[in-house]
Amino acid sequence: GFEFGCAWSNALTMRLRDFQTTRLIATRWSNDLQNPDCQARIEEELSGILTEAVLRTLPPAFHLRDTPISDWMSEREAESDVYLVCTKEDEDIIGLLIVALVSNESVRKSVHIGYLFGEPYWGQGYATELVHGLVTSAQALAPITLRAGVDATNPKSGSVLQKSGFSVDKTASGDDTTQYFLDLIERPCHQQHTT
Repeated sequence: GFEFGCAWSNALTMRLRDFQTTRLIATRWSNDLQNPDCQARIEEELSGILTEAVLRTLPPAFHLRDTPISDWMSEREAESDVYLVCTKEDEDIIGLLIVALVSNESVRKSVHIGYLFGEPYWGQGYATELVHGLVTSAQALAPITLRAGVDATNPKSGSVLQKSGFSVDKTASGDDTTQYFLDLIERPCHQQHTT
């Protein structure tokens, strides 16, 4: 799980596109939430995913407590862009990807990312695959810095980030949370030359 420690704005000036990996599809849930039938399906599937074990390493604001899932979803939608993570095989929702603008003031935008997967999907490489797909997709938004915080009790998430090129931000890390970052730079365009 990831730590989210900043005020977010849903008014992102740039949008990460929906993307696919070998086994996963990540799509923004905002359109689905407009359809009551789709929203009901998402709520039902998330009720099996958002368990105490899944939410344990996330900040208190992410814990359900006695909050209805519809309210929890509205809170996430208000503060970030949320992507449903589904399997390509059967399109079941197995997790969420959360992307929030941290800074839009400098030349380099900064976004905070986080993800969670239902317990049955842990240890199958889905997190690594998702983060790698996210990094590949986010390259189109460069220059941009991707940031993530990992709870000290969840070192596997740190390994997932490092496999996709993230580095530890020692100045921003603390005893309870390790902060990671990845600077994506613009790739030069290759011009075709004719002879």
